[in-house]
Amino acid sequence: MIPPQKAGKLAHLAGLVDASGWCPVDARTFESSLIPGVHVIGDACNAVPMPKSAIAANSQAKVCAAAVIDWMKRLPEAMVRASPSLSTGYAWELLNQGELEAAESHLRDAEQRLTLIRRGDVPSASVIGEEQMGALQVDIASARAYLAQSQDDLPGALVYAQRAIDLCPPDDHLARALMEALAGLVVMANGDLAGAYRSMTAAQRGVQQAGNVRFAIGMTYSVADIQIAQGRLRGAIRTVDKQKCTWLGRQ
Repeated sequence: MIPPQKAGKLAHLAGLVDASGWCPVDARTFESSLIPGVHVIGDACNAVPMPKSAIAANSQAKVCAAAVIDWMKRLPEAMVRASPSLSTGYAWELLNQGELEAAESHLRDAEQRLTLIRRGDVPSASVIGEEQMGALQVDIASARAYLAQSQDDLPGALVYAQRAIDLCPPDDHLARALMEALAGLVVMANGDLAGAYRSMTAAQRGVQQAGNVRFAIGMTYSVADIQIAQGRLRGAIRTVDKQKCTWLGRQ
């Protein structure tokens, strides 16, 4: 028996869901049909006849990123480069599209603007709060970690991933977990299986603390794969069995 399916709680709270239980979107851009400027991809969106699958969500993300970039390209360039938030957001979309040099340029603009804000060398209207400042620093460090990884700069990716982890608020479990996972992939590529195991188990704990059970289950198999590579077959079996018990305990 499979219970009736619907979009997640966040989509309902945001007012993105219609009577069907799903989020209606414009299939050309995946922009919400209910709230302009908001894009919805993955299982929550009503994108018939596309299946609710990972490969479909991946394709939707690329279309969505292209739509966001197209929108941002219509903004005055000086306005984007003067805003650390816009510059960082634009850099992420450029990263998603593989435009690495352009992403680097906008990240550099965001960093320079934050430096000016900290010095007080900007108009009062451009000043941002400490909380937003901290969030932007995490976002920039995370983007630089992915940028370095895309450029095969594994030492740089590890440095920036650790910086993002150090800058994350203690209660932002998901953001910390994503950077721990990236750090795990980097050290594994360097052949450090013990370091990869530490990072991936930390990432798994983080997504569990964030309440994201699906991510936690997915990371379980990554942790188990590392244990198998280490020759710890029984440990891998215990890791998977433990996660199964955790999942069944939530049902």
